[in-house]
Amino acid sequence: MKILKSLLFIPGNKESMMEKALSLNPSAYIPDLEDSVTESEKVNALNCILKYLPRLISSGIPVIPRINNIQSAFIEYEIQELTKFNIYGISIGKIRNPEDLSQLIKLLEKYKKDEANQIKIIPWLESAESITRATSILHMSPNIIAAAFGGEDFAQDLGIKRTEDENDLSYARQTIAIAARANGIYALDTPYFNFKDDQGLIKNIEYVKQLGFKGKFAIHPNQIDIINNHFRPSSEEIENAKEVIRHFESAAKEGRGSTSMNNKVIDIPVYKRALDILGASD
Repeated sequence: MKILKSLLFIPGNKESMMEKALSLNPSAYIPDLEDSVTESEKVNALNCILKYLPRLISSGIPVIPRINNIQSAFIEYEIQELTKFNIYGISIGKIRNPEDLSQLIKLLEKYKKDEANQIKIIPWLESAESITRATSILHMSPNIIAAAFGGEDFAQDLGIKRTEDENDLSYARQTIAIAARANGIYALDTPYFNFKDDQGLIKNIEYVKQLGFKGKFAIHPNQIDIINNHFRPSSEEIENAKEVIRHFESAAKEGRGSTSMNNKVIDIPVYKRALDILGASD
């Protein structure tokens, strides 16, 4: 499965931003119909996205529009129109429970019929209800490739104030990362809104990587390279992983299930982690 490190939001009603996006190289384009678009601009945003979809798709970068939530009056028409194009997937905000996902799947099957299983799904978990049901939500379809965490909506749902250290989000993040891993998919982190604070973004990425997140949504072009570079293993991590693999495989040829390197034990879990590091280095 393709690892989506940087996913660039593009407000659906901003042609200038659509045009700019075509010159960028994120892991995925996320033309947005939901939170970045006011109610009065929803139809205009869809028309703008439909206009640019052929060019976005021809770039070779996965295109995953974020549609409005399952209760929205716009969602069915959005799916009907978007699925006329060869989009990589659909991202949908404010999924609360498995029933919401089931309704989305039915709509995709209605308008895509036999090809519905080709459309990947990224649900946003951003409420107390969705966090408590994360595992069952992410188990709803083999087409779900990642779980997206929405920090702002989660804080709003709980009625709490966002803090600079983001400890207020730690339980929700950990829950999503674990549920995603349990279902064999990736966890994608909420955007970092202070887009001029590069060091803050780097610190944020290092923190969520430790929780198990594999990528992050970008709200500004300048965040793309930072996200890509810091979700990619460092050269030091890659060289260390190669050494671990060499040591373990040499020991395995001698019939041993563990060995040591630099006074540290290397066993099967350590070996598998080294393989994962190399797999994430592209």
